[in-house]
Amino acid sequence: MFIEFENKNQSGKEDDYATIRIRGNRRGKDFTGPQITSTGWWTLGMSVTPDGMVHYYASPGVDDLTEDDYITSQFPYDYRAERFRTFFYNVCSANDGKRWSTAFVVDDPKVFILKPASKIATKPSTSGNR
Repeated sequence: MFIEFENKNQSGKEDDYATIRIRGNRRGKDFTGPQITSTGWWTLGMSVTPDGMVHYYASPGVDDLTEDDYITSQFPYDYRAERFRTFFYNVCSANDGKRWSTAFVVDDPKVFILKPASKIATKPSTSGNR
């Protein structure tokens, strides 16, 4: 997920705003999520279900994410997620000396893992009739 700032002087829009851009859909294309119209903290999240689908969430403020914060579910690039090996944060800007970037602070990152229940091998019963 990216936060993409749109400057009113460059976009021709009435106000500055930002959108949450998600990479990517089934064809690998970025698409636009919720619009951010005021400054402040946002909580972003992703989850992966056993079917390999990736689910995206965003909420204004600092809070636990809920179903109300759901944006979309995708199989990015038409792949099914098999494992989660790493995550990272990155701030991208044009850095061309003409356009300014917003100051970003990444605070309190968390990873939650829910491992599937392991199958417990059971011995066949030796009691009872065969």
